[in-house]
Amino acid sequence: GEVESWHWTGYAVVRRIAGGGAVYHVCENISCSFVACWGRTAWLGSNPAGPIVEALAHFGVNAGVGPRGELTVDGLKISGTASYSNRSRQLFHGTLLFDTDFAMMRNALNGERSLRGRKIASVPSPTANISGMLARRYADASDFMDGLACFFRDYYKAEELYVCRTVAG
Repeated sequence: GEVESWHWTGYAVVRRIAGGGAVYHVCENISCSFVACWGRTAWLGSNPAGPIVEALAHFGVNAGVGPRGELTVDGLKISGTASYSNRSRQLFHGTLLFDTDFAMMRNALNGERSLRGRKIASVPSPTANISGMLARRYADASDFMDGLACFFRDYYKAEELYVCRTVAG
């Protein structure tokens, strides 16, 4: 079946509390999550993608927010997003396509429709990597993530910022 086809590739099938479509997590992508606690941190509000759009502009990428909340450049999807909130917390997250192998991504996501149950379906879109759009060259996604961490540390005036790195292997 479909689940078995994912196992031979080494991919895991997971769902997120915020719903949305599939998320393709590989080392060539950057996943960002923002959590706001009412009364203790800045509330993300009605434009939770705003800080990521501002960060990308800082690095020379002219991104916008599409009709489903996805981040786009010139009509090409560079990040899917999802959000969730309750009375005390708000979560927003997205996965920036940094240097993705799109053939591998299509193969990995091929069976996702039958595995989603009643969740929101992924909407296939023309996609692009941001690595070639940046004002300066970065060695890899991890190198760019260091730059993003510095930007968000300043943006939120945070003393510390949690950065999690996943290494393939």
